[in-house]
Amino acid sequence: MAYGMENSPEYNYFKQQVADYRAGRSAYRGQRTTEGSPTFALSDKEYKTASGKYYSSMKDQINANRPEGTGEFATSIRTGRDDPSLVNYNPNKTRAYTFSRQGSMEEIGSDRMSQYADVDRETKSNRASAALDQGFKKMGAVGAVASSILGDEMKRKIKQKYSR
Repeated sequence: MAYGMENSPEYNYFKQQVADYRAGRSAYRGQRTTEGSPTFALSDKEYKTASGKYYSSMKDQINANRPEGTGEFATSIRTGRDDPSLVNYNPNKTRAYTFSRQGSMEEIGSDRMSQYADVDRETKSNRASAALDQGFKKMGAVGAVASSILGDEMKRKIKQKYSR
């Protein structure tokens, strides 16, 4: 079965997490206009910092509780939006997914990557690292030695290249 198919464990988990995440995000935003709330008197800059910590904490909780076989989650701000969306990667982090308002888990394909610039960089980096691992595996014992000596350094350089 392909990753993210309807009614698969990762699909059901992602669907529930997105619903909870969106509700939490809305509640947090609502605090900004509620007198006496911790975010009411914050400047825009302070609110951005506080909300970034809040969203990061939500994402960390989701990742900590995800079932076996469900890929890692990240947050990403789409072009033209103010609040981050929840993004899911497949287990080897070579494909990224979003959950649409229509209720379906959809791959963020190359036609939509420009909307999620940070996801684009992360996905390219992960694909390059996965290809490097595959190349080392094809080399057999020599590849295993080369991977142990050069693998981490090469992956660091790949990450560095795509983080710009």
